[in-house]
Amino acid sequence: MSNSPGSRSAPRAVVVALLAAFATLAVSAQQSELSQRVNAISAFVVSDRYARLADDLDDHALVDSLFRVAIRLCDDDLDEALLALTFATSQYRTPSITALGVEIVYPIISPPRETFVERNRRLPARLFPDSPDVGFGDRDKLAHFFGAAWLARQFILFDLTDYVGYFVEILEVALGLQREIDARDLKANRLGARFGERLADEPTSLPSELLRTWIP
Repeated sequence: MSNSPGSRSAPRAVVVALLAAFATLAVSAQQSELSQRVNAISAFVVSDRYARLADDLDDHALVDSLFRVAIRLCDDDLDEALLALTFATSQYRTPSITALGVEIVYPIISPPRETFVERNRRLPARLFPDSPDVGFGDRDKLAHFFGAAWLARQFILFDLTDYVGYFVEILEVALGLQREIDARDLKANRLGARFGERLADEPTSLPSELLRTWIP
């Protein structure tokens, strides 16, 4: 990463921008256009059409199909599609943090609980050669991947590929979504950031092109 003044100020800009985004999204979240898109993507995942695709495609191709659907639902806006997919693949609905001895519960944009549970059960799980064969596999890595891709595109002029990965992890720990930084999450974040950067030059790129580069 460059040591220029612009690069040194970039991390602070990322923090401010992401916190501002969360604050904005928290206002009337359930009535927002983003919420409608998250619900639409979630509805697709629990649909019979998606089930038929899951029978015919491997998990990489299934992620690509999910990305294409999100782009269509977001009127070909790549940034909106990546952001909607971040929430539409999140494994959390109402995480909480404890501040000054008080537990604060904050809702994340998500569909109704029944749809949320079924959606998460159906999301692609075998994303990498070393994905766990039990439990939820690597379903949680999808939100990491798409979230890092979205974040990288917001600061495309800066070389932030590695920083984005660490920032997403630190943010998850700070928000109480996990207890410690996870090395596999970092790898998924970095792949997502690279995908976001690639979309700037090759807007027809697909997630599988980066997911397949995972090295155990």
